[in-house]
Amino acid sequence: MEKQLNFKRRMDDVTRLMTKCRISEIFYSVQGEGTLSGVPMTFVRFAFCPWRCSWCDSVYTWAQSTSNLGGLPVTDPLKKQEALSAAVGVEHLTITAIVERIIQYPARWVCITGGEPLSQPTAFKELVYQLKQKPLALEVETSGLAPLPDDELFNQVDSWVVDVKTPSSGMQKFLRLDDLTRLRKCDQVKFVVQTNEDLEFAANIINQKFGSQQGPQLLISPAGPTPFEHGRIELAETTEFIKSNIPNARLSVQIHKFIWGNRRGV
Repeated sequence: MEKQLNFKRRMDDVTRLMTKCRISEIFYSVQGEGTLSGVPMTFVRFAFCPWRCSWCDSVYTWAQSTSNLGGLPVTDPLKKQEALSAAVGVEHLTITAIVERIIQYPARWVCITGGEPLSQPTAFKELVYQLKQKPLALEVETSGLAPLPDDELFNQVDSWVVDVKTPSSGMQKFLRLDDLTRLRKCDQVKFVVQTNEDLEFAANIINQKFGSQQGPQLLISPAGPTPFEHGRIELAETTEFIKSNIPNARLSVQIHKFIWGNRRGV
């Protein structure tokens, strides 16, 4: 029995060493949105996302490879070109190599984002466990369209940031609202809004799922301009709506774009 256990441990070690992850970029900045806005943070951006939100500001993460988009179809030829071109710069890194890069930065917080981190489940799980062996706190941003982990991995993350896709995203039909009931006070639920319909949709979900009870932090994030889309809702209008209709939510703006503009790696 002991020999079998030792063999399994060795095989697990080999698996960890060999597991690779498609990474779009790793950089050090401040968190630009949410409850940790302004906090210095190291970002690990996973490459590939199967979803196609209309206002996505990271289209460069969409492709699986330089010749294959994967995921849902892309009808906009400019977005397709951007996604496939950006795939040239994707790195295939071992989890150990990713962790070594992360610990070079002084930040206590690490944000795993995408793309969609949960689209690479094995690599994501191993990265989380290796990072939690360090004195690091971990935030994970996910689309809300992929199922959250239903094992001990869920509680390894210090704060999940889960999107609820509003009508303007085009991804509303893929919503997984049942996962919202599992979220803790330390987690965050984000509604990216671009229209008045989006605001009404967010208010309905918040009032149905959360009411006035204590739960995850509720974020309303106006969609800003991207290389392919113009933001269509004013900050003042969004703020007044929150004040009148969902005072248990908070406005969340992307401060990194105010600081550095709409570009990568910041």
